[in-house]
Amino acid sequence: LGARRFDAIPHAVLHNPVDPDEFTPRWERDGREALVIGALGRFQPQKGFDLLIEAFARLPPALHDKPLRLKLKGRGILQSQLEAMARRLGVGDRVDFVAYSPDIADYLYSLDCLVVPSRWAGFENVALEGILTGTPTLCSRSTGLQELPADPCLRFIDLDPGRMSAQLAEFLGQSPAERRAIAMAQRNFVTAHLALDKVAGRLEEFLRANRIL
Repeated sequence: LGARRFDAIPHAVLHNPVDPDEFTPRWERDGREALVIGALGRFQPQKGFDLLIEAFARLPPALHDKPLRLKLKGRGILQSQLEAMARRLGVGDRVDFVAYSPDIADYLYSLDCLVVPSRWAGFENVALEGILTGTPTLCSRSTGLQELPADPCLRFIDLDPGRMSAQLAEFLGQSPAERRAIAMAQRNFVTAHLALDKVAGRLEEFLRANRIL
């Protein structure tokens, strides 16, 4: 009965809009001593940071003659467990835990790629913030972004640590210019589909079509 009643009511899904002016993109990631993988969010089971640490531990210590590092910015009840996990897997000296602060732009600029390994999410704003800053972003298919139109610029990763590790190695194995091109395509795609005026226009169209406005 509930489903039938709901289906009889005009409804639509409108994704979170983004403000393209919220972050200034920075594309260059050259000239750094290390290749840095990063993640951002609450240290909770939902966010899948444990999967990322395990995937990172399976990567070689260096790619392109540059050491690999993992930076995790956030806070939460699992931090001590995640730190212990990194030590147990032998990568504790290459995993940096960064205290959470509201200012995330500089952190995102410091990454060669942002990984969003959420086990589930409604619509993952962290992935959108990474993309807006010009940071190449890889995310799980449980972040809501899979609901957007299919496009090769969207890079999805598996939640299995072995497959995630292989996907990270393949992505970071590309040249800085190739990763920069992906970042540019991601930002263009997201702003084309989720910019404030685009989402507001779709809402207005829906309201007018259903004689609500």
